[in-house]
Amino acid sequence: MKLQTHPVPSLHNLAVSPARRSTTVAAALVAAALLAGVGCSSASSDATPISTASTTTAAIEPAPPIVDQAALQTELDDLVALGVPGVVVMVRDGDQSVVLTAGVSDLEAGTPMSPGATFRVASITKPYTASIVMQLVAEGTLGLDDTIEQWLPGIVTDADQITIRLLLGHTSGIADYFNEPAVLEPYLEGDYDYVWTPRQLIEIAEQLGATSEPGTESSYSNTNYAIAGLIVEQATGHTLGDEMQTRIFDELDLANTTFATDTTLDPHMAHGYSMGNGDPIDTTGVYPFAWAAGNIVSDAADTATFYGALLGGDVIEPALLDEMMPIIADDVVPYGLGLMAWELPCGVAYGHDGGFAGYSTRSLVLDDGRQVVILANSITIDDHLATDPAADAQYNAIIDSAMCG
Repeated sequence: MKLQTHPVPSLHNLAVSPARRSTTVAAALVAAALLAGVGCSSASSDATPISTASTTTAAIEPAPPIVDQAALQTELDDLVALGVPGVVVMVRDGDQSVVLTAGVSDLEAGTPMSPGATFRVASITKPYTASIVMQLVAEGTLGLDDTIEQWLPGIVTDADQITIRLLLGHTSGIADYFNEPAVLEPYLEGDYDYVWTPRQLIEIAEQLGATSEPGTESSYSNTNYAIAGLIVEQATGHTLGDEMQTRIFDELDLANTTFATDTTLDPHMAHGYSMGNGDPIDTTGVYPFAWAAGNIVSDAADTATFYGALLGGDVIEPALLDEMMPIIADDVVPYGLGLMAWELPCGVAYGHDGGFAGYSTRSLVLDDGRQVVILANSITIDDHLATDPAADAQYNAIIDSAMCG
C-alpha cells in the first residue's frame, strides 16, 4: 500500500492569524512494508544446470523489534517508583504493536495495570470533536468562517466576530473556565456528582472576560470546545455523544471507546488519582464536565487507531486535514485546529495530550507513521503528573524512548 506523504513544516514563528493554517502542510502516515529478502544463485558461466543441492535460499529473517521492550519496561517501572500509580504505553509501527504496563490500576485493591485498561483520555478528546466539525464542513453544513452568532446567538461577547476556526485553534480570546477556582471547588470538597453543564461553564468563562481580541493571540481554552460542541449539536440536531458514536467510534470500530455523559464508570477503567502532598486521592468518579473538550474514555489501542486514521487521511479529507495541522514554532507547543505538534529527537510528532481528574495522557504520530500512546492514572491540580517533578521528566523520557527507539 502506498500512502501519499507531505514534507514536514520547517521551524518558524507561530502566527496567530487564522489564515496561517491554510498553508500548513500535514504529515501523513507512512505504512512500513516489512519485506523478507530471498537470496538466489545465478547459473554458472558454462550454463550447466544447477542441482537442487547447490541452490541456496536465504531464510526469511524475522522483523526487527520495534522497541527495546526490556529497556522501556525499566523506564515504566522507574515512573511508578516516582509515585505514579500505573501506566500503559503502546508503540505501533506499521503492522507491529507493543503494549507495556507498570504499576496498578487500583491502589486500594492492588490490581495490576492491564494493557486493555481504559482511561479518561481528557483533552485527547479535542481532535475527535474537531474532526466532527471538519466532517460537517466537508458536508457543507458548517463553514470554518461561520461565526458563533450564526449558530448560538448571544452566547458570548463578540460572538459575531469569533469564527469556528478561531474556536478550534484557540485564538478566540475566550477565557478558559478552568481559570475560575469555583469550577473545581465542588469536586475538591468531595462532591463528585456535582454537574456543570457546557452552557454554565461558558457563562463562567464569559464572566472572566476576554483574554484578547478575537484572532489576535493564541490562548488555550477548554471553553472554545464547549462552544464547538454546542454548535455541532445545533447543526446536526443530535447530541455530541451520538455524533461521536456514529461518525467515529462505529466507523473505526473503536469498541472500547465511549463518550462519558454521567458518573457511570466503565468496569475496565483504571482508577484516577489526584496527587496532593504525596497522598493520592481517588478522583475516578468526578462528573465528566469537560464534555467536548475531554469526555472520551478509551484504551491505548483504540486511541492509536483513531489518531492513526486521522493523520492517515481516513477520517477527514486531505485539504481539511491540512487545515488542522499545526505549524512548528520556537519555545511553544504549536496548535493547529485541534492538533498539536512536538519536535522529538527523531522527528516531528503530531497529536494531543490531556490531563483531567486523575489522568495524564498523550497520543502521538511521528512524521514517518510511528505511533506512541501513553496513559497514566495520576495528575496534580497544577497539571503535573505527580508531586515529584522527576516524574514529569521521566514521562517525557518514556515518550522519547518509545518513539525514537
